[in-house]
Parts: sequence; C-alpha cells; structure tokens
Amino acid sequence: MKDEDFLSTIQSELKEVLGDSAALDGYDVNAKEINLFVITPDPKHTFRRLKSVLESRGILQGVSAASRLVGGAH
Repeated sequence: MKDEDFLSTIQSELKEVLGDSAALDGYDVNAKEINLFVITPDPKHTFRRLKSVLESRGILQGVSAASRLVGGAH
C-alpha cells in the first residue's frame, strides 16, 4: 500500500461507485494482498463498476475476482 490512507480511500471510492447496488462487507490485508468482500446480487455487473476505480488507481493489474452464492447449496 502506498500509505495508510490508501485502503480507506479505495473503500470510499468503491462505496461511491456502487451506491445502493451492492455493499462492501469488510476486508483483510496481509503483506502481499488485500481482499475486499462485496455483497451483491449481480457479481459481473458489480465488478464492472468496481473495475473503473481499480483502473483509475493503477491497481487493476494482478486483480483476481471470485463470487459465490450466499446461503446457497451450489
């Protein structure tokens, strides 16, 4: 991370771009990565919205995205 405010800045920008369509649900950080958790009914659409923030910050390279059903048996 560039500085201590980096994560809070990214979270604020992500919340702004998501609006009411999805909710940030926490994060975890270690020396090599940041995991952001998002609750959304439409993962593909939500990632497209989040991607603009990641691109503008120059951190899209190396990003991985995954989704899973909440409460589902699949």
